[in-house]
Amino acid sequence: MSMEPEPALTDAQTKLLDWLDRHGAVSPSQMLAQTELAPREAWDVLQGLAQLGLVVIRDDPDSPDGQLVVPIPRYSNMTQQNVPPTKGMRPPGRNPRA
Repeated sequence: MSMEPEPALTDAQTKLLDWLDRHGAVSPSQMLAQTELAPREAWDVLQGLAQLGLVVIRDDPDSPDGQLVVPIPRYSNMTQQNVPPTKGMRPPGRNPRA
């Protein structure tokens, strides 16, 4: 089973994704107020990330500007090898009834 290679991202895309990873879902105007990107550049970057499937831009009536930018968790962020299991969870491969 082969996995598709991660698409090559521009510096602006990488910076924006890193920012979204730290802050989570935000309105586009909130993101613009807290990043150094110009509004048109930021919107172009967001559209490119949405086309790559790395963010979702959706309508949100509770957002000040009617939209919400939602980052999609990246595989590299979801695989952390040294995270202990939470209480009540058994490590994989261990069956207490065996």
